[in-house]
Amino acid sequence: MATVTLILAPAYHSYVYMTEVPEGYTRVSFEVLKSGYNEPDRPPQEALALDGKKIFIKGYIHPNSMDALKSKRFVLVPDLGTCCFGKQPPLTHMIEVTLSGDQLATKSYRKQRLAGTLYVRPQLKPVDGLTGVYYQLRADIIK
Repeated sequence: MATVTLILAPAYHSYVYMTEVPEGYTRVSFEVLKSGYNEPDRPPQEALALDGKKIFIKGYIHPNSMDALKSKRFVLVPDLGTCCFGKQPPLTHMIEVTLSGDQLATKSYRKQRLAGTLYVRPQLKPVDGLTGVYYQLRADIIK
C-alpha cells in the first residue's frame, strides 16, 4: 500500500499542478510580488510588469479583512503565518481581492485559488483594518 501511495501521490499532485490554471491565465507566485530582502516594501519591477494581466494565484484570506462570514472583498496573503500571527503583513504580501458576479468568499483557513486581472498601484490604496495595498485583483474565478 505504501508503494502505491508513493507512486500515485506525486502523479496526482503533478496532474493537479498542470491542470489547475484556467486557460488564458498565467500562474503567478507571491514571490514575484514581494519586495526583495533589505529593499523598501514596494512592488518590484517584475510585479509592475503584471499590471493589467490575467493571473492565477493561490493564498489565504486575511482574517481581519472580512467583516462577515461571506464577502465579495477580502485581502489575500501568501501563508497562514503572514495572515494570523503577529502584526500586519508587509505591504507587498497582500492583494485586495474583489470577486466578480455573484461569487462570495467564505472566511476560511483553507488555501484559496483565484484567477483574475491584477492591478498594481504605485501608491498605497487604503484598506479598512490595514495600512493599505499595492495590489488589487478583480477575480473571475475562486476555488
